[in-house]
Amino acid sequence: MIHLIVMTVAARLSDSGATSFGPIEQGFVDAAAERAVAGRLSPEAPDEWAAIVADHQPADIIRARENETAMRTAIYVSKGDRKRLASLYLVHLMRLGRPPIELGVWQFASAAMNGGRN
Repeated sequence: MIHLIVMTVAARLSDSGATSFGPIEQGFVDAAAERAVAGRLSPEAPDEWAAIVADHQPADIIRARENETAMRTAIYVSKGDRKRLASLYLVHLMRLGRPPIELGVWQFASAAMNGGRN
């Protein structure tokens, strides 16, 4: 469910051309980031997922993996600092000009879910 919500937030940002979250989106991302910084990183997404989100285009698969790695790095370097992670997540969403971002969003959502289990 978290993944679907954060993808909807990404789509709304893209559609509106906004450069920041509204108060509802910011509250959700802050709450998710608070859990994500307490969570553990999930493994990289399977190659099949990368191929699907990239529509089996080799250049897009590379970009999907780059975006996933960027989000995994953001989660790692933000351990304990939810505001920093929320800011880095917004930067990640602003990469919408370089899709596909789904694997990075999945990493954020997974870390939040894992943090909720702690």
